[in-house]
Amino acid sequence: MNCNGTVVASPTTDNHIRLWRLSDWQTIAIFQRSDSPYCVTFSMDGKYILAGGKDKKILEWAVPEHAWPEDVLKGQVTYQVYSGL
Repeated sequence: MNCNGTVVASPTTDNHIRLWRLSDWQTIAIFQRSDSPYCVTFSMDGKYILAGGKDKKILEWAVPEHAWPEDVLKGQVTYQVYSGL
């Protein structure tokens, strides 16, 4: 979940990472990996997602700007999220 709780990133069983907007459960973006993703987290500023997978690599994708937390647009990020494999 991003730092203001409006977007969720979830790994799927078909080698994708899906971004969901919580207010209406609409898909914002879909990112593809070459293998199964195990975990996903947002960067501290909410502009990127990182996903670890079966291949033991961590990949990074840019979150579409319209999905950035409002705090990021104002330069006021104060949250940090950690995720482990």
